[in-house]
Amino acid sequence: MPAPSAGDPSATPFVYYVGSMPIYPPNTIYESAKAAISESETKPLKTVLQERTKRGFVGGTVAVLPETWWSHYLLNYVNYFANNFSEPAEFEEQAAAALRIMAEGPPEEAWPKLIGLAVGEMDVLSGWNKSWVKEDAERSGVFKGDDGNYYCRDLDGILIQIVGARPLPETHLDFITDHILRGHGCLRQLFNVMSIFSTAHEYEKDPKSFPRSMKAVMTDPGFGGTSYKWNLMQFQRTRSVRWRPVSNLCDPDWLAAEMLARVTDTLDKDLWKDRIEKSKRERSELNEDCPFQMDYVVDSSLKIGTDDEVYFEFEGRTFRWTNGSPETKPGISVGI
Repeated sequence: MPAPSAGDPSATPFVYYVGSMPIYPPNTIYESAKAAISESETKPLKTVLQERTKRGFVGGTVAVLPETWWSHYLLNYVNYFANNFSEPAEFEEQAAAALRIMAEGPPEEAWPKLIGLAVGEMDVLSGWNKSWVKEDAERSGVFKGDDGNYYCRDLDGILIQIVGARPLPETHLDFITDHILRGHGCLRQLFNVMSIFSTAHEYEKDPKSFPRSMKAVMTDPGFGGTSYKWNLMQFQRTRSVRWRPVSNLCDPDWLAAEMLARVTDTLDKDLWKDRIEKSKRERSELNEDCPFQMDYVVDSSLKIGTDDEVYFEFEGRTFRWTNGSPETKPGISVGI
């Protein structure tokens, strides 16, 4: 006997689970969002979404009813800011403004407006303006010297070199980057929700482009957040796969990368040339009797010193240690 389910899997690209039971919400996020936004003219949006979310018996289990799923999902989106900040009113206001943009038109028209809002209000939506990280960076006054090292002054005004802390602009960009790329980031929630709207739009436009066995599995109703993943439904199992609808706007990773590219601009700095010039002034060979070198990637977070590369001697051989970065592992080289 097949497992009990609710909803029509042939009429939606979405599914959520209560226990092991799949529930298929209708493809009506646009209708749900517009109705809630219209009603929010007379009461807070969060209140509207709470009232529109209904629970009842589904296949013998109490769960969010599939016809009210999108109110529940959008409530998770609005609540995400309230759950992360002690004074969320300003965040919720901007989150509601973003929702209005997503719901008012097709994705290709909504996305330019949304990314404009996200970039313009990123310090609010990410929590930077109220973050202890910002306060600490402003207080410490770290700056980068001409030698490439970082310095600040202690309580007695004495200049000291510091490792780990960064100047305010770099700290700011790191903070924003985390909230764009990480699944729990506040800015990331915008891209998750935008991609759901885009997926709903694409499905409405061309449902045949969606394999019937491919479903976007939404976050468990018992948990917050807006994330989801595409699963291939095979008999009584699901398999996570790398798939998405054709449009880039259905991919939260692409949306996140698009925003990160907008807020990161180092084209006025030739970082590669700077690295080459720096390398010219440093040792480039290991041992004179070794015409070649062997390189190894080290699965470790070990960092030696503050420079990109460190040379050291061990048992009569010269080794080069290359420190890793947030994107790469460290490496070690030896002449052969």
